[in-house]
Amino acid sequence: MGVRDRRGNEFSSLEEMCKAYGVSVEDYKKAKRAREASPSGEGISDGRGHTFKSLKEMCDAYGVSVEDYAKARRAGKTIQEALINIPKWKVVEDGRGHRFGSVEDMCNAYGVKKETYLKARKEGKSVQEALVSVQRWKVIDDGRGHKFKSVKEMCDAYGISESTYRARIKRGMSTTEALMTPKSKTYKDPLGNVYVSEEQMCTEYGIRVQVYRARIRAGWSLERALFTPDNG
Repeated sequence: MGVRDRRGNEFSSLEEMCKAYGVSVEDYKKAKRAREASPSGEGISDGRGHTFKSLKEMCDAYGVSVEDYAKARRAGKTIQEALINIPKWKVVEDGRGHRFGSVEDMCNAYGVKKETYLKARKEGKSVQEALVSVQRWKVIDDGRGHKFKSVKEMCDAYGISESTYRARIKRGMSTTEALMTPKSKTYKDPLGNVYVSEEQMCTEYGIRVQVYRARIRAGWSLERALFTPDNG
């Protein structure tokens, strides 16, 4: 006879259900006897430090069906493998072609709380809507009062890659720190002054960094690119 968990998911046996939740049958029985929460009630971890209220919530966050997850677990896959390797090791996509290692990484990049994102998804919003429609096309703030339409636009303005920005946010940096912490490279103007970023140098000369970069790409000399007024 089959077994049903508290979320309504059916399994062919107790062993299958416990394997899907990543707990042993013995531990499950002990918890049940002690009248503690079942695996779904306690929450379930994705193996990367993120905890979900239920198996379905976790699978939804990773874009994996409960059935595919359970099948992968029965095949001997670890929890993380079952979540990201169906059938070609899925990663989380934002609906605009950008990929992330987890829902939390994606939400951090968009400046959206994971709980807010998951709530929006439960309400039927698409991934992109859940990410950018917290208020209706959420504006990204660099922490210094400058607004951008997207994380990519913000990172481009600061001259860093999105992957570098996301990695820094994941390490606990604030948005401003992630954007302004220099790498090993420094920037020197024609007068010999050294700056930690192109943005700092351009601010000193009163021109927008986007304008400066466009001028350099067009073949302008450093002196001309910095000394020519920005009339935008």
